[in-house]
Amino acid sequence: MLALALGALLVACVPLFFKTVWFGCGLASLLFTLWVLLPVVHAVAPAPARFCWSERLCNLLFRAVFASCPWLKVDGPDAAEWARIVPEPLLARGAVFMVNHSSFGDGFLFSALTPQRVIARARTLMKGSVFKTPIIGSVFSRLGHMPVYFTREADNAAFSVDKERQAKVTEEMRAHLLGGGIVAFCPEGTINRTDPRALLPFRRGTFQLIVDLKLPVFGLTMHGNHVFWPNSQQMGGNPATIYADVFAVEAWNAQLDAPTIDAAALTELCQQRMQASLDACVARAGARAKRA
Repeated sequence: MLALALGALLVACVPLFFKTVWFGCGLASLLFTLWVLLPVVHAVAPAPARFCWSERLCNLLFRAVFASCPWLKVDGPDAAEWARIVPEPLLARGAVFMVNHSSFGDGFLFSALTPQRVIARARTLMKGSVFKTPIIGSVFSRLGHMPVYFTREADNAAFSVDKERQAKVTEEMRAHLLGGGIVAFCPEGTINRTDPRALLPFRRGTFQLIVDLKLPVFGLTMHGNHVFWPNSQQMGGNPATIYADVFAVEAWNAQLDAPTIDAAALTELCQQRMQASLDACVARAGARAKRA
């Protein structure tokens, strides 16, 4: 107990600047390590397993980086809850994971918090321009992530997808899902820079594919990311508690064999279910603040 108390005191005494530098150095080291190791993984792994092995390695490294920041706490689901809410029989038919988007660190946290049985099969949709970034673009490509091509770059909801360029990506995504893979995406389509407690309107594009392929839908909601990595900062690392919740869109998953709703209705249903999950995370954060 004394050691824990002294450790907590030491962490509290470390200036914020050094915490963000520590996290930034850890993140940069991780990305450089992946940039070096992933070509090796792709060279030695059997072709069907290349992305899976890469994702498993990425998961372990991100867990290590976040574990090295003791001022970051995670209050989220354990392995038993993941197994209950995301059962293997449903996952094996191909699935979609929604993630809310409130900071630059959401994707990194999703990779670290998601069990390996899920993350190993997951490919993430992300803005196409990210793949042009040195080192990062190469890493994301070797992880199997897929670009979303917009008609113009913007940080608000007033943008649309370049359908001609996106067609090939959609076919790759369809093949991955039909093979029992998982696609993770942020249905808000952009970072929520207004109120992290309220989801932005969902974009409908991916939901049509979900209806067409009759895919189960799950989600990971996180609250507190905007504190750990504020949108006003170039780098994260602030002291924070991340409140996470894994959920299933039960009303949709129960009717997969004979769907009764279209993509528009599914979009609304998923937004309502994810907002309920986010509300639960916000409530847990509020309850903890009152106790403190």
